[in-house]
Amino acid sequence: MEKNRVSISTRKIKLLKNKSNQSNSNGFVRKRSDHKKRTFRQEGREGTDDAGWIKRGQVWRSPKTNTKTGGRKPDDVERGGSHAKSDPSNAPGGYGHFSDIRAHRLGKSLRNDLYKVANGLPEDENHNLRQRIKHAATTVTSSLATGFGYGTYRGALNGALECRAALYGLQDHVDQLEQQQFIDPEGIANLKSAIDDTISAVNQYIGQLKRDQG
Repeated sequence: MEKNRVSISTRKIKLLKNKSNQSNSNGFVRKRSDHKKRTFRQEGREGTDDAGWIKRGQVWRSPKTNTKTGGRKPDDVERGGSHAKSDPSNAPGGYGHFSDIRAHRLGKSLRNDLYKVANGLPEDENHNLRQRIKHAATTVTSSLATGFGYGTYRGALNGALECRAALYGLQDHVDQLEQQQFIDPEGIANLKSAIDDTISAVNQYIGQLKRDQG
């Protein structure tokens, strides 16, 4: 009896394998959760179902969906440039873009000057003063841009405060440059003056934000 049972079970397995091989040779059927069927050609890995969906590789896609625009038509997608302007009535300080902020313009000029100074420092300052100056100089402009991007009073104020903190850090770095005599006195004076002007512009921007907030 046990041998007969084993033989019967093996026959069932063989029959099931034959059925699956036949279905795979003609293309197989895939069931969805809503009990609709999708059939496609196995050799080309492409096909369509009764709802009009298209199979490409292992992914089913709707032919009506534009994957580049998130399903929207290209005409419906707003194409702003890299310096897309915000609505001044809703933007912090009433500016259309962070580059319109005077403190950002001064900070960008200061950043370029500080990068030139940092690149001319001795090699033994590669992992100390050079990195510190570049990081602080970048923070001056990036914090203003990030804070403006939040589009809120609190976000813009936090960005301006971070910018001002980086400027005070740069004052200490310039003092160190002067003590170590890495650059001439005239260059030190120019850097100090540029930092002071930028701090003054940041303070004006902070005051403007507070006045707008009421």
